[in-house]
Amino acid sequence: VSLDRQWMGCKSAPMKLTEKERSTLEQLAAGKRDMDIAAGEGVKPHTIATRLERILNKLNASTRTEAVAVFVRRYG
Repeated sequence: VSLDRQWMGCKSAPMKLTEKERSTLEQLAAGKRDMDIAAGEGVKPHTIATRLERILNKLNASTRTEAVAVFVRRYG
């Protein structure tokens, strides 16, 4: 299931994830590593790590696995 489709179906989105953040969550859910995500987007792994920090803060999650689970649970 695409996280992007789940997000688009959500009527209220208090956490306001960006398109790139949603894409990163989707790729994490698919098991990709930071380096793989970065290579696919043509950015440095540090960029992905920074994006993940923002995602964790917005979702009040401690780990990337928890972030994916929280997003799916709330909006899936």
